[in-house]
Amino acid sequence: MASTSISAFRSSRAIAEFGNRSPSPAKWCIAPAKRAAAGDTLLSVRAPVGETNRADRPLAIGRGIAAIRFRDIEPEFGWHALNHAKRAFDRLAQGSTFEAIGAEVIRALELLLPPIEEQRAIAAVLDAVDDTIDRTEAVIAATEDLRRGLLHELLTRGVPGMHSEWRDVPGLGTVPACWNVTTLGELARSITSGSRGWSRFYRSSGALFVRSQNIVDGGIDQSDAIFVDPPQDGEAKRTRIRSRDLLITITGEPGKAAVAPNELGEAYVSQHVGLVRLTEDGLADFVGQFLRGEAGRGQLDRMAYGQTRPGLNLTNLEQVLVAVPADAERGAVVQASDSISSHLSDLVRSTCRLRELKAALSDALLTGCIRTRATIDA
Repeated sequence: MASTSISAFRSSRAIAEFGNRSPSPAKWCIAPAKRAAAGDTLLSVRAPVGETNRADRPLAIGRGIAAIRFRDIEPEFGWHALNHAKRAFDRLAQGSTFEAIGAEVIRALELLLPPIEEQRAIAAVLDAVDDTIDRTEAVIAATEDLRRGLLHELLTRGVPGMHSEWRDVPGLGTVPACWNVTTLGELARSITSGSRGWSRFYRSSGALFVRSQNIVDGGIDQSDAIFVDPPQDGEAKRTRIRSRDLLITITGEPGKAAVAPNELGEAYVSQHVGLVRLTEDGLADFVGQFLRGEAGRGQLDRMAYGQTRPGLNLTNLEQVLVAVPADAERGAVVQASDSISSHLSDLVRSTCRLRELKAALSDALLTGCIRTRATIDA
C-alpha cells in the first residue's frame, strides 16, 4: 500500500447535530463563511475530538468542525479510512482549556492506500456492515416506540378487554376505575438514600457502589462501576441494596428508575440514588414499570424541575402517585413489557456484535492484513 495525506479545509460547528452518519441541521444562514459540500467528511476538532459525520447536502459550518474532501482516492474508502485512523487524534489533541487539533494535524495524518479497485471493494464491504447496523438500529428505535406506547396504554387503560370504566386522577391521568390509587410512600416499607463521604471507602474490587449514572432504563449498568469496602456500621446496613428494591435517581438526571435484580450481589447506593423498599416484593416489577411510564416519570420530572436546581428529595418520592391493579393484571402488564424489553436486549446485543465485526474488518482491511482483489464498478 502507498501512503498519502488528507487535504482538508478548516471550519466547524458543535457536534450536537451529528447523527449516526449524517447531521440534522437546526439552523440556516444566507452567506456562510465556511461551507461543506455533499460527501465531505465532517470531523470534530474540539472536544470531543474525532467524532465524525458525512455531509449529505451542502452545509454551512462554523468553528469546531473540519470539513474534509478527499483527493485522488475513493471518497467512500476515505470515509472508512479516516474513521479507522481517527483514534490517533486522541493522542494529538492539545490545548490547555479543552482538547483540540488544528488543520495541520489533520493534513499530516497518513492513510494507507491500496489500488483504487481494492479501495472500492473495501468500502463496499464496510458499507454493507454499516447498512446492517443502521437497519438494526432503526428496528430498535421502532421497538422502543412500540414498548413506550404499549406501556402507556397498559398503565392508563389496563389490559384490553378487562375494563369498561375509567376515572381521571388529578396529577396522574386516566386509569381503570377499579385500580387502587395510592402513593409510593404508602407502598414502601422504607425510603432512604445513600450517605456522603464514601469516597474514602473506594476500592478496586469489593461491593458495588451504585451511583446515578449506573441507573439506566429498568436496570443497573456496571460498565463504569465503582466498588467499596463498606464501613461496619448502621449506615452500611441502611443503604445496602436488597433484591427487588427500587432505585430512583434523585440528582444528575433525576427520575430514572430501576429494580435491583436478584443476582446483583452486595451493593450500596450513593447519596444521589433513592432506595425504596416496598412492603411486598411482588409489587416491585409493576411499580418499576409504572415509574418508567409517562404517568410515573411525568410526576418525577415535574417535581424535579419545579425546584431551583433539578433534583428530587425523599419527600418527593413518598408523594408519587401509583395506580395499582389486582395481582393477575399486574402480572400481565409486567409480562407484556418484559417480553418487548427482552427482544430489545437481543437487538442491542446484535448491534454490539455488528460493531465488533465492523471494527475487526476495518483493522484487517485498512491495514492490509487481509487483501481483497474484488473489483467493484465505480
